[in-house]
Amino acid sequence: MGKDGPQTYLGFLVQGFPNMFMAMGPHSGLGNYTRTAEYSVEWITGVIRHAVEKDFTRVAATSEGVRDWTDYVLGLGEDLLMNEIGSWMTGVNNNVEGKRCPDYGVSGGHPAFREHCDEIAEGGQKTGLQVMPSV
Repeated sequence: MGKDGPQTYLGFLVQGFPNMFMAMGPHSGLGNYTRTAEYSVEWITGVIRHAVEKDFTRVAATSEGVRDWTDYVLGLGEDLLMNEIGSWMTGVNNNVEGKRCPDYGVSGGHPAFREHCDEIAEGGQKTGLQVMPSV
C-alpha cells in the first residue's frame, strides 16, 4: 500500500501485478461479508474464464482504471463520519501525527458496486482492465 493509501481497480486488481486477484481487497463492495465475498469470487472467476476461452494469459489493471476507481471510491466516502474517527477498521492511530483515514470499501453499497462490476463484465466499460496474450 502506498503512502496515500490503497489504490486498486474495483478492489480486485493492483497495477503492476498482472494475474494477481484479490477477493475482498481494499475498495471492493461493502456489505454482508459472505455475500460480498461470494460475488467477488464469481466476478474474478468470470474474468479468468473469459481470458482462458480467448487464449489470453494476462489480466492487468491499467493506470487509468486504478486512478479512476480510486478517485471514485474516495469521492463516495468523502463526507462519511467513519472518516472522522480513528479505529481498528480504518487503520488510524490518532497518536500518529498526520495519519489519515483511507477508504477501504465502496461506501455506495454493495448493490451499486455489483451493478458497476457487472457493466464492466458485460463490456460496457473498456477502461481499467486489460486482458491480453502473453508478452
